Amino acid sequence: MAEIKSSIEIAMERAAALEGRASDEAKDEGEKHGKAAARRLLDDDVDAAAMAELIQARPENQRSYALKAAVELLLEALMSGDDRTLDGLEALPLSAGKVEALVEAARGRFEAAGELYTKLAGEMSQDLAAMGISGSAVSPNPIANPELQARMRQALSGHMGRMQEAAEALFDTLK
Repeated sequence: MAEIKSSIEIAMERAAALEGRASDEAKDEGEKHGKAAARRLLDDDVDAAAMAELIQARPENQRSYALKAAVELLLEALMSGDDRTLDGLEALPLSAGKVEALVEAARGRFEAAGELYTKLAGEMSQDLAAMGISGSAVSPNPIANPELQARMRQALSGHMGRMQEAAEALFDTLK
């Protein structure tokens, strides 16, 4: 036989369903605005402080979702080599120690890349000089070096691993 529900039980079920929808809407809105704030930083429309203010301006029920979405987008950009994200991450209300570890790992990667470019430029200058090409107009371009990608992977592999670990540790604080 079918169970007969009281009007109170029916009202409670409807209220729970409405509450779930409101929570889903808050999550969706928060994520949308968090990603938009991070994109505006990456597009140079706002600075890091303004991006953080955009996220903090979200209603309380959306703020954590906005923060998480912004951090996720900034971490993806950082792992792709965009160092502008560091200022954005430092401006957000995140675990200072976790952000510091990530910044340190990222700076190590950027320094290693710079050292590699300098080394390749020196090697290219020596190769050109050996062919009799020298002078102030000679400007070696490490980006044109056919070995750049392979050497870059090798030079940055340890740094990328440290960055990945630091990014995961930071993201885990948001769960």
